[in-house]
Amino acid sequence: TTARLHWVAWAPDTFARVVVTAGPDRVVPHSELKRALDELHAAAGQVERVYIYAPIERLKRIEILDTPGFNAIDAQHAQEAQRGVHEAHVALWLLDANAPLKDSERRVLEDVAAAGVPIQVMVNKADRVGAAGIERVMDYVTRALDSVGIVSLCPPVAMSARLALQGRLGDSDALAASGWADVEALLSHHIVDRRDELRERALRRKAAALAADLANAAQQRAHVDRERQRATRL
Repeated sequence: TTARLHWVAWAPDTFARVVVTAGPDRVVPHSELKRALDELHAAAGQVERVYIYAPIERLKRIEILDTPGFNAIDAQHAQEAQRGVHEAHVALWLLDANAPLKDSERRVLEDVAAAGVPIQVMVNKADRVGAAGIERVMDYVTRALDSVGIVSLCPPVAMSARLALQGRLGDSDALAASGWADVEALLSHHIVDRRDELRERALRRKAAALAADLANAAQQRAHVDRERQRATRL
Protein backbone atom coordinates (compact mmCIF):
# COMPACT_ATOMS: atom_id res chain seq x y z
CA THR A 1 0.00 0.00 0.00
CA THR A 2 3.06 2.27 -0.24
CA ALA A 3 2.06 5.42 -2.14
CA ARG A 4 5.34 7.34 -1.91
CA LEU A 5 8.98 6.40 -1.67
CA HIS A 6 9.86 5.24 1.86
CA TRP A 7 13.54 5.58 2.71
CA VAL A 8 14.69 3.40 5.64
CA ALA A 9 17.96 4.56 7.23
CA TRP A 10 19.97 4.45 10.46
CA ALA A 11 19.53 6.81 13.37
CA PRO A 12 20.15 6.41 17.12
CA ASP A 13 16.42 6.90 17.78
CA THR A 14 13.27 5.55 16.13
CA PHE A 15 11.16 8.13 14.32
CA ALA A 16 9.79 8.98 10.88
CA ARG A 17 9.98 12.20 8.88
CA VAL A 18 7.36 12.98 6.26
CA VAL A 19 8.53 15.48 3.64
CA VAL A 20 5.55 17.56 2.48
CA THR A 21 5.47 19.70 -0.66
CA ALA A 22 4.92 23.39 0.17
CA GLY A 23 4.64 22.66 3.87
CA PRO A 24 6.66 21.82 6.98
CA ASP A 25 7.99 18.30 7.48
CA ARG A 26 6.09 16.08 9.91
CA VAL A 27 8.23 14.20 12.46
CA VAL A 28 6.35 11.39 14.24
CA PRO A 29 7.01 8.12 16.10
CA HIS A 30 6.78 4.96 14.00
CA SER A 31 3.45 4.10 15.62
CA GLU A 32 1.94 7.42 14.42
CA LEU A 33 3.22 7.30 10.84
CA LYS A 34 0.14 5.75 9.23
CA ARG A 35 -2.19 8.19 10.98
CA ALA A 36 -0.02 11.15 9.92
CA LEU A 37 -0.09 10.00 6.28
CA ASP A 38 -3.86 9.49 6.44
CA GLU A 39 -4.31 13.01 7.86
CA LEU A 40 -2.16 14.54 5.13
CA HIS A 41 -4.07 12.63 2.47
CA ALA A 42 -7.41 13.80 3.89
CA ALA A 43 -6.13 17.39 3.90
CA ALA A 44 -4.89 17.05 0.30
CA GLY A 45 -1.30 17.44 1.46
CA GLN A 46 1.28 16.38 -1.14
CA VAL A 47 3.78 13.95 0.40
CA GLU A 48 7.11 13.87 -1.42
CA ARG A 49 8.88 11.16 0.53
CA VAL A 50 8.86 9.35 3.84
CA TYR A 51 12.04 8.72 5.85
CA ILE A 52 11.94 5.97 8.47
CA TYR A 53 14.83 5.89 10.93
CA ALA A 54 15.82 3.09 13.30
CA PRO A 55 18.93 2.03 15.28
CA ILE A 56 19.41 -1.16 13.24
CA GLU A 57 23.11 -1.95 12.84
CA ARG A 58 22.89 -3.04 9.19
CA LEU A 59 21.39 0.32 8.25
CA LYS A 60 24.77 1.90 9.02
CA ARG A 61 26.07 0.13 5.91
CA ILE A 62 23.09 0.14 3.54
CA GLU A 63 19.78 1.97 3.24
CA ILE A 64 16.50 0.59 1.93
CA LEU A 65 14.18 2.38 -0.47
CA ASP A 66 10.68 0.90 -0.43
CA THR A 67 8.73 1.79 -3.57
CA PRO A 68 5.06 1.75 -4.54
CA GLY A 69 3.96 -1.07 -6.80
CA PHE A 70 4.70 -0.76 -10.51
CA ASN A 71 1.20 -2.05 -11.27
CA ALA A 72 -0.52 0.54 -9.09
CA ILE A 73 -3.77 1.98 -10.45
CA ASP A 74 -2.52 5.49 -9.66
CA ALA A 75 -0.06 6.42 -12.43
CA GLN A 76 1.83 8.70 -10.06
CA HIS A 77 2.56 5.74 -7.78
CA ALA A 78 4.06 3.83 -10.69
CA GLN A 79 6.16 6.87 -11.60
CA GLU A 80 7.43 7.03 -8.02
CA ALA A 81 8.37 3.36 -8.24
CA GLN A 82 10.31 3.96 -11.46
CA ARG A 83 12.14 6.89 -9.89
CA GLY A 84 13.01 4.84 -6.82
CA VAL A 85 14.48 1.99 -8.81
CA HIS A 86 16.65 4.33 -10.86
CA GLU A 87 17.97 5.88 -7.63
CA ALA A 88 18.87 2.46 -6.23
CA HIS A 89 22.23 0.72 -6.43
CA VAL A 90 20.51 -2.68 -6.59
CA ALA A 91 16.84 -3.68 -6.89
CA LEU A 92 15.49 -6.37 -4.54
CA TRP A 93 12.51 -7.70 -6.47
CA LEU A 94 9.90 -9.66 -4.50
CA LEU A 95 7.67 -12.02 -6.43
CA ASP A 96 4.54 -13.67 -5.04
CA ALA A 97 4.83 -17.48 -5.02
CA ASN A 98 1.10 -17.70 -5.74
CA ALA A 99 1.47 -15.82 -9.04
CA PRO A 100 5.17 -15.49 -9.86
CA LEU A 101 6.49 -13.29 -12.65
CA LYS A 102 3.34 -12.12 -14.36
CA ASP A 103 3.72 -10.53 -17.80
CA SER A 104 3.44 -7.04 -16.30
CA GLU A 105 6.25 -7.82 -13.83
CA ARG A 106 8.40 -9.30 -16.59
CA ARG A 107 8.04 -6.14 -18.67
CA VAL A 108 9.06 -3.92 -15.77
CA LEU A 109 12.01 -6.17 -14.94
CA GLU A 110 13.15 -5.92 -18.54
CA ASP A 111 13.06 -2.12 -18.27
CA VAL A 112 15.01 -2.18 -14.99
CA ALA A 113 17.61 -4.54 -16.44
CA ALA A 114 17.89 -2.42 -19.60
CA ALA A 115 18.64 0.61 -17.39
CA GLY A 116 21.61 -1.28 -15.96
CA VAL A 117 20.27 -1.66 -12.41
CA PRO A 118 21.37 -5.00 -10.86
CA ILE A 119 18.37 -7.11 -9.84
CA GLN A 120 18.09 -9.67 -7.06
CA VAL A 121 14.95 -11.77 -7.33
CA MET A 122 13.29 -13.19 -4.20
CA VAL A 123 10.09 -15.22 -4.07
CA ASN A 124 7.89 -14.51 -1.05
CA LYS A 125 4.99 -16.52 0.45
CA ALA A 126 6.78 -19.84 -0.06
CA ASP A 127 4.74 -21.24 2.85
CA ARG A 128 1.52 -20.75 0.85
CA VAL A 129 2.48 -23.27 -1.86
CA GLY A 130 4.25 -26.03 0.13
CA ALA A 131 7.64 -27.68 -0.45
CA ALA A 132 6.74 -29.33 -3.75
CA GLY A 133 4.96 -26.22 -4.97
CA ILE A 134 7.84 -23.86 -4.25
CA GLU A 135 10.21 -26.15 -6.12
CA ARG A 136 8.01 -25.86 -9.21
CA VAL A 137 7.69 -22.09 -8.70
CA MET A 138 11.45 -21.59 -8.47
CA ASP A 139 12.01 -23.68 -11.59
CA TYR A 140 9.42 -21.61 -13.45
CA VAL A 141 10.94 -18.31 -12.29
CA THR A 142 14.44 -19.41 -13.33
CA ARG A 143 13.27 -20.49 -16.78
CA ALA A 144 11.14 -17.35 -17.26
CA LEU A 145 14.06 -15.06 -16.38
CA ASP A 146 16.36 -16.98 -18.72
CA SER A 147 13.86 -16.74 -21.57
CA VAL A 148 13.98 -12.93 -21.52
CA GLY A 149 17.66 -12.60 -20.66
CA ILE A 150 17.22 -11.19 -17.15
CA VAL A 151 20.05 -12.19 -14.82
CA SER A 152 19.47 -12.16 -11.07
CA LEU A 153 22.49 -10.93 -9.10
CA CYS A 154 22.45 -14.32 -7.35
CA PRO A 155 20.08 -17.21 -8.07
CA PRO A 156 16.53 -16.39 -6.89
CA VAL A 157 15.77 -17.37 -3.30
CA ALA A 158 12.48 -18.51 -1.76
CA MET A 159 11.26 -17.14 1.55
CA SER A 160 8.27 -16.51 3.76
CA ALA A 161 8.21 -13.06 5.34
CA ARG A 162 5.27 -14.12 7.52
CA LEU A 163 7.17 -17.07 9.03
CA ALA A 164 10.33 -14.98 9.36
CA LEU A 165 8.41 -12.40 11.39
CA GLN A 166 6.96 -15.13 13.60
CA GLY A 167 10.50 -16.39 14.06
CA ARG A 168 11.79 -12.96 15.03
CA LEU A 169 9.00 -12.86 17.64
CA GLY A 170 10.26 -16.08 19.21
CA ASP A 171 8.99 -19.04 17.12
CA SER A 172 12.22 -20.88 16.26
CA ASP A 173 10.44 -23.50 14.12
CA ALA A 174 8.83 -20.79 12.00
CA LEU A 175 12.18 -19.05 11.55
CA ALA A 176 13.83 -22.29 10.44
CA ALA A 177 11.03 -22.92 7.91
CA SER A 178 10.98 -19.33 6.61
CA GLY A 179 14.10 -19.50 4.44
CA TRP A 180 15.29 -16.33 6.15
CA ALA A 181 18.76 -17.78 6.76
CA ASP A 182 19.27 -17.86 2.97
CA VAL A 183 18.05 -14.27 2.68
CA GLU A 184 20.42 -13.15 5.46
CA ALA A 185 23.37 -14.86 3.76
CA LEU A 186 22.44 -13.29 0.43
CA LEU A 187 22.11 -9.80 1.88
CA SER A 188 25.32 -10.06 3.89
CA HIS A 189 27.67 -11.57 1.33
CA HIS A 190 26.34 -10.32 -2.00
CA ILE A 191 24.84 -6.92 -1.21
CA VAL A 192 26.12 -5.45 2.07
CA ASP A 193 29.69 -6.69 1.58
CA ARG A 194 29.62 -5.53 -2.06
CA ARG A 195 28.09 -2.12 -1.31
CA ASP A 196 31.14 -0.16 -2.54
CA GLU A 197 31.18 -2.03 -5.84
CA LEU A 198 27.42 -1.63 -6.31
CA ARG A 199 27.63 2.08 -5.44
CA GLU A 200 30.40 2.63 -7.98
CA ARG A 201 28.42 0.81 -10.67
CA ALA A 202 25.42 3.03 -9.92
CA LEU A 203 27.51 6.20 -10.13
CA ARG A 204 28.97 5.11 -13.46
CA ARG A 205 25.49 4.31 -14.76
CA LYS A 206 24.15 7.72 -13.71
CA ALA A 207 27.19 9.51 -15.16
CA ALA A 208 26.70 7.72 -18.48
CA ALA A 209 23.01 8.66 -18.53
CA LEU A 210 23.86 12.29 -17.78
CA ALA A 211 26.48 12.34 -20.55
CA ALA A 212 23.94 10.88 -23.00
CA ASP A 213 21.39 13.55 -22.02
CA LEU A 214 23.97 16.33 -22.53
CA ALA A 215 25.00 14.92 -25.91
CA ASN A 216 21.36 14.73 -26.98
CA ALA A 217 20.75 18.31 -25.86
CA ALA A 218 23.83 19.46 -27.80
CA GLN A 219 22.62 17.68 -30.94
CA GLN A 220 19.19 19.30 -30.63
CA ARG A 221 20.73 22.74 -30.17
CA ALA A 222 23.02 22.20 -33.18
CA HIS A 223 20.00 21.17 -35.26
CA VAL A 224 18.10 24.31 -34.20
CA ASP A 225 21.12 26.48 -35.05
CA ARG A 226 21.45 24.88 -38.49
CA GLU A 227 17.75 25.42 -39.21
CA ARG A 228 17.99 29.03 -38.08
CA GLN A 229 21.00 29.66 -40.35
CA ARG A 230 19.21 27.97 -43.25
CA ALA A 231 16.15 30.17 -42.73
CA THR A 232 18.34 33.27 -42.63
CA ARG A 233 19.99 32.43 -45.97
CA LEU A 234 16.60 31.88 -47.58
